[in-house]
Amino acid sequence: MNRSNYISLAAAFIILGLLQVTVLKNLILGNYSSCFIYILPLLLIPLEVSAIALMATGFLYGISIDTFDDTPGIHAASAVLVMYLRPGLIRLLTPGGGYDAGTQISAAELGWGWVLSYFIPLIFIHHVALFFIEAGNLGMFWVTLGKGTMSSIFTLVVSLIILYIRMPQKGSRL
Repeated sequence: MNRSNYISLAAAFIILGLLQVTVLKNLILGNYSSCFIYILPLLLIPLEVSAIALMATGFLYGISIDTFDDTPGIHAASAVLVMYLRPGLIRLLTPGGGYDAGTQISAAELGWGWVLSYFIPLIFIHHVALFFIEAGNLGMFWVTLGKGTMSSIFTLVVSLIILYIRMPQKGSRL
């Protein structure tokens, strides 16, 4: 991954984090669906990053969201869980020949099927963990699971739209 890609990823962390704590924290559709778009840059971290660095990044980013959202560590815990599970999922999705050096997580390089196979479980795990930690118990299991599922769908759709907009078009030099 070259320097401009790292700068682009850092900008995504900042922009989507600010969008999350200013606009999206108050956007709830039908009392069941929230968009936690801040997870997208975590999912786009390059494939070659170590598990420790992933979890440290997840914690620092999640605790930043918690600080602005005035939540006691639920985003940090959910983000660390996703970063912990990410390498295992990537191993499951790795093709027989492996990945080329510098492969980026994008639909343009890996295909929409791979992206969906990668995004869906991680976004779902993040959201369900977040809502169950927030609930503090399993008393309203089905309601909490429903909120996690609906919010996962909302976040997935917004994430895919962002990826599509960022995807280089045929004939462009990006």
